Parts: sequence; structure tokens; C-alpha cells
Amino acid sequence: MLCVKNLLLIGLGLGLLIPCAVTAQTLDVSPLGLTDQERAWLAARHTVRVRISEYPPYMIKEPRPTGLAVDYLDHIAEQFGFDVEYVPAEMTFGAAVADLAGPREHYDLLPTFTRTPERLKQFAVTDDYLSAPWVIYTRQDSPYLIGLESLAGKTVVAEWGFLIIDMIKRGFPSIDILQVPTALDALTALATGQADAYVGNLAVGTFLIKEHRLTNLVVAAPTHYGINTQAMAVRADWPELASLIDKGIASMTQEDRDAILGKWIHLEMRSREDYRLAFSILAAASLVVIAVFFWNRRLAREIRVRQRVESELRRSEVRLQEEKKALEQTKTQLQHKKETLQELNATLEARLLAAVKDRTRVLSNAAARAQESDQAKSAFLSAVSHELRSPLHDILGYARLLARQVPLQARDQLGIILESGNQLLRLINDILDYSHGEVKPIVFEPGPLSLGRLARNLTATYRPLAARGNNRFVVKLETGSLDWVIADELRLTQILRNLLDNACKFTRDGCIELGIERIESTTAAENAKGADCLLSFSVADTGVGIPAAKREAVFQPFQRLERHRGLPGIGLGLPIAQQLTTAMGGEISLYSSVGPDSGSTFRFQLRLPIGTALEQGADEDLVILGYAGRRRTLLIADDQATSRDFLSECCRSWGFEVIEAADGAEAIERFQAREASVDAVLVDQFMPRLDGWACLQALRASQRGRHPPVILISAAPAQRPRGHPEDMAFDGFAMKPLTESILAKLLAEALALDWEYETASPVEDILQPDPMLLSVALAADERKCLQAMVAMGQVVGLQRWAQEMADKDSERKPMWLGIEQLCRALDLQALKRLAAAASN
Repeated sequence: MLCVKNLLLIGLGLGLLIPCAVTAQTLDVSPLGLTDQERAWLAARHTVRVRISEYPPYMIKEPRPTGLAVDYLDHIAEQFGFDVEYVPAEMTFGAAVADLAGPREHYDLLPTFTRTPERLKQFAVTDDYLSAPWVIYTRQDSPYLIGLESLAGKTVVAEWGFLIIDMIKRGFPSIDILQVPTALDALTALATGQADAYVGNLAVGTFLIKEHRLTNLVVAAPTHYGINTQAMAVRADWPELASLIDKGIASMTQEDRDAILGKWIHLEMRSREDYRLAFSILAAASLVVIAVFFWNRRLAREIRVRQRVESELRRSEVRLQEEKKALEQTKTQLQHKKETLQELNATLEARLLAAVKDRTRVLSNAAARAQESDQAKSAFLSAVSHELRSPLHDILGYARLLARQVPLQARDQLGIILESGNQLLRLINDILDYSHGEVKPIVFEPGPLSLGRLARNLTATYRPLAARGNNRFVVKLETGSLDWVIADELRLTQILRNLLDNACKFTRDGCIELGIERIESTTAAENAKGADCLLSFSVADTGVGIPAAKREAVFQPFQRLERHRGLPGIGLGLPIAQQLTTAMGGEISLYSSVGPDSGSTFRFQLRLPIGTALEQGADEDLVILGYAGRRRTLLIADDQATSRDFLSECCRSWGFEVIEAADGAEAIERFQAREASVDAVLVDQFMPRLDGWACLQALRASQRGRHPPVILISAAPAQRPRGHPEDMAFDGFAMKPLTESILAKLLAEALALDWEYETASPVEDILQPDPMLLSVALAADERKCLQAMVAMGQVVGLQRWAQEMADKDSERKPMWLGIEQLCRALDLQALKRLAAAASN
């Protein structure tokens, strides 16, 4: 052991001296030959911050920075005249390496650093100036080691961040690594039994063992990692400092280097005769002879045992050969079956893939045909809607205009035109709404809705209609303090209208009940804006009832019971109501019975957000005379001359200056040719040359057309063309047929108009009388006559009767004149409200 130790120490000394000696022989140090960059760096008077940790003999932190590396740096700093600041290590070596690679924070130089290709890319690294072999340290009582391969399954201790850890992990993955901060911690862990070996620098380990008297530790074996060389790592932006250090070390004399090495490395290699070694060898040889004698006797016994075992093994081998042959035959059979199964599987897979491919092709073709059919159906519905609504737009629009101009004798016939036109419009809407809902999802436009106002409007419409069949009309509104919700008023009203239409149609001498009820309990917090509520809507009647076998069929389109064939309707009311309810998140349920207690109840539930009250707008029945402020100019484009004339006549009567165009192209031409600005543009959707969407795009592309609002008025739903910009839309939209009130609302929103209405006459006090006063003013037979005429739409007959009664009954003449004036104005809504009030 002593000889091995002395040999290792000799290797250490040579390792420490050889790199420097070679460098000294190959460099001419006088003069040093500094570059311009090196001189500039020295002129900047930098202070180099050096990390000092406990890594003796290279560097020692306490009580002051000393060591081999420190002596080298002090010598070089004094030679070149720059300042060195030794910074005690407050972080691990790995963290210090990361700090040196980043922005300048703690360190400028690491005095001990192993050169690798990766590190040379990150730092300015000096040449190697110190070296020592990597060796294995163990305790004296440890088993004999050949090298690291003897430590499989053992624990080896090493310092954090050292490259030796990565090398051991790659070469010997079965060795467990215990990482500690310093070499002294590693040797202490080995000495106290926390690890089985320590792989480290020979110079460092030898110094620490001697310094701290760790007498139970020895150098056990070398490693195949060779020599542990040490260089200095400098910040990447100071390559001048690295080259100055190389030149400073190269310029040192042999005496300077020997003085530094001799200060920290002590090699005791005195030559003397040691007889104890000879006696030890002789004793060992004797023990070997005795051991060989006894070993031979034991070996003979083992040979006899082994011969018996070999005989048994040969017999077992024969049996195993036979079993192996049988297994091979079985394996061959299994392989044959496997190949057969693979062939069968490949055949089945090919057939399955072909079938799937064929079925996929069939389904794809069917889907393409279905999509083409849907597109064709959608286009057809759009065309039908346009062709049906456009004439109705003209008929109803001009009828309303004529209602204010024709003589009294013609108003009854005009009322019939309006009623028939509205009935036809509702029928067209039912057919188109149902067909459109089958092609595309239904689009809702939710907004604030008053449940009380909804109930009042439905009552005003259906109480006279119920009275035609001698029915009572009852409203059950049980919503507590809740009134305003967020819903699509048009669609919800359409559902209830379809249910009420059927109830009035199939009920005689009975009762029809409209119910709106809040199901959940209410609190003040639940009525706050942003919450929601669950509402139940119902329509009940005491009509003929629906047999159980037919209750599902009534929700199918165009399905009607045989006994109802003679009644008006086409069988779309309930299917449309169910379609809309489902789209709104609900479902209509039917409870019905036939016989003595016949009747039907249709009920559905909707969960709706709670809304806030809106300010009530102007009465739609008032006549608009004009608007406040300057005169505005409108551009109206429609290829249907009658539709265009109706819109123009309405707008001119309200004081607008109107420019007409037969299509979108003409509209653009007139817009650009006009010097004065146009305040708003009304366009039809489908026009020759340039349709409404292309007209909108052309207007927005011009400088003057960016700001005026553009309103789409079409007999078909809005259909954005493919490729039209998503961020470009109309400022308003309305479907034909268009009423004056809807047109006025669109223009008021687009141009922020304040309408001026016709001053109400004194008769208006009679138009909405107090129900109690009306019950006193009208006799029972008079009330029935009024209700019947209003329900049947006999406006002219009612007008004549009111005139006759005004002449005969001077005491109630103002009331009869009020009724007569309502008939003259064809104010059907006011007449319905009057009839509803009279029935109470």
C-alpha cells in the first residue's frame, strides 16, 4: 500500500508540473507581446471578482483566500497591474457557472474549471494550468477494489456540479451517487460510513486527508478518467483576461512555479530499506502454501460431487432435448396457424376496408345530395318568400294609405282587404317559418319583454275572437312582482297565437284560458337583473278534445283530424309552435280528454333571463305628421316599382326628400352624382345588376358612403353572400310587408329622429274607456252586438250602426261618435280593445 501511495504521489507531482513546463518551453515570454485589445482591457482598470470556495489545495476560503489558484492569480495580477477581488462562495458550483454565463452579477472568474467543448462555447477559458489524476478513495476496512466496476450497487459520494458525476452516471448507471457541497464534506461522509467510496482529485483528497487527519481513508484505485485538469473560466465578454492569464502563467519562471507548488504539495519519497516488507511477504507466502494444500483436498471432494452432478445433467439434457424437439414441433404448428390467421385477418380486413370505403362513398354522396337539396330548398324558400311577400307589401301598404283617403262608403271593403291580406300574411309566415326551420337553425332576437303587456295584447286580440264562438276568455297571470324578462317577443307571441287560434277555432259555448305563471318561488334578489326564472305558459279550452291515438299526430305538419276537415287552416299551427318552443329550450306537452268533460291544455316551460323595464314608445296608432329638425334626404333602391313607390310616398308624406333607384348600380350612380349628402339609404336585397349586399359594399368603399346608415328591406330573410366581409353589416333590417310604424321605427333609430304626431281629438277619451263606465254606458244587447261585429270584422256595419245610434241616443252621442270615428279610421286594434273592455 505504501508503494502504491508513493507512486500516486509521484504521478500527482508530475501531473502538476508537466503542463506548465511544456507551456514554458513552447512560448516566448519576453516580451509578452500584448495585443491592442489586451492593452485596452488593462487600461480600463477592471476589478476581477473571483469566486473562492473550500477546494484545497487549489483554493481555501478561511481565514483568508489562499491556495494554488490564488497564488497564481496574485502573481499574474501583480505582473499586469489589475485588481482582484476574492468573493467567498455563497452558491453551489453549478449556480456559479450559470451566474458566469449570464449578465454580470456576482462573479467574473472561476479559478478551477474543467474544459469541455460545450463550455468553450459559453465562456472564455484559459489553458490548463494544473492537473491531477482522478482516483478512488475508500476506508481502510473496505474490500479490495479494481476500479469503478467494483462499486456496482454501492454509494459513491462526489461534489455538486462536477463533471465527474455525469461521467459516472453515463458509464456506471448502477452506482448510486450522493452529492455534497465540498470535497471535505465528501471525505467526511466516506469516513463516517455514509458512502462506500469517493471519486475525486488526488491532490485535493490527499491534502484534506492529511489536513483533517482522516486516517481511516486511503487511495484504493485509479480511474479510467485519467487526469483532472484545471483551467480558469472567464466571462465570455472578457476574452482578453483569459489570454492575459495564459501569457502570465507562460511567462513565470520555473523557480516561481516550483515555489507555488512546493508551498501546497509535499512529496515525501525518501529511499530506505524496509525489512518489514520482506517479512510480510514471507509470511504471506507461507500462508499461501498452507491454503493451497487444504484447497486441493477440498477441490478433490468437489470434483467427485461435480462428476455426479454432470451425470445427472447429461440425463437431464437428453430429456430437455426431447422436450425441446416437441416444443419446436408445437411452435411450428402454432406458426402455421398464426400465418393462416394472419392471411384470414388480412382478407377480412381488406373486405371490411372495401365495404367501409364503399359505404362511406355512398353516405358522402347522400350527404352531398342532401346538402344540395337543403341549399335548393333554402333558395326556393327565399325566392317564394320574396315573390309572396312583395305583392302583400304593396297590397297592405297601399290599403293602409287609402284608409285615410277613401270615402266612408268604401272603407268597409277596404277593411275586408286589410283583414284578408293580414290573414294571408299569417298563413304565408306559417308555411315559410316551418319550412325554413327544417333547413336552417332558427335565429332568435331576444330583448326586453313585458309579460303583462304580452297578456294584454293577446287579450285584446283573442277576446273578440273567442266571443264569436260564445266563449269566455280568461287570463291567469301569476308572476308575482316579475314583469320584464329577456325573450324574442315575436316568436313567443307566435307560439301563443297559434295555440290560441286553435282554441278559438275548436271551442263553442265554453271557456278559453291563457295562463302565464312563474313556477319557482321569488325573492327580491332573484328578481335582480342577470338572474333567470322558470315560466310556465299554457292555453286551455273546453273544446272537443283530442283522442289519445291522435295526440302525437297533431304535432306533425299538415296533419288534421277528420272531423276538422271543414274548418279553416292547413295544419301547421301546432308543428310551428312545437318547433319554436324546442328551439327556445322547451317542449309543448298536451293534456286532453274527450266526452262530457272534454277539453285540451297545451303547456310549455321556458327558463328566461330577468330583464329591466323599458320606456314605452309612442303609440303606433298615432298618425305621423313629420319630424323635428332639418330636412333629411333618403335614397331608396328597389327593383319593384310598386314597393319603391310605397316607401317613397310614406317618406315624402313625412317630409323627407327621396331619391329613387331601380337597382343597386343605379343607386350608386345617383349617390355619387349628388353633390349634397344623403342621410340614409334603403335597399332591397335582391336586385338586378347590383344587389343590396354588393350595394352596401360599394357604398362603404367610397369616402362619402362610410357614414350614412344603410337599411335592408327585403321580402326574404337576410342572406349574407359567401365572401362578404364579416365586419360589414346593414344598420337595420325589416321584412316585407312593411307597415308605416315599422318603417318609422327604423328611420328613427338610424337618424335619431323625433317624430311629430297628429294632435289627438277629444273623441280619443272614448277610445279606451274605463270598463266599469262602458258596462254602464252600453246595454247587454248592445255589448253583444259590438263584440260580434268587431269579431267578424264588420267595420262598415259597425260604423253605420254607431251613426244610427248617435242620431237616436242624444245622451250617449259622444260615445257613439267615438265608435264611428274609430270605424272611419279603420283602427281595428282600438276597436278590439273596446270590445275586450265591453266583455268584462
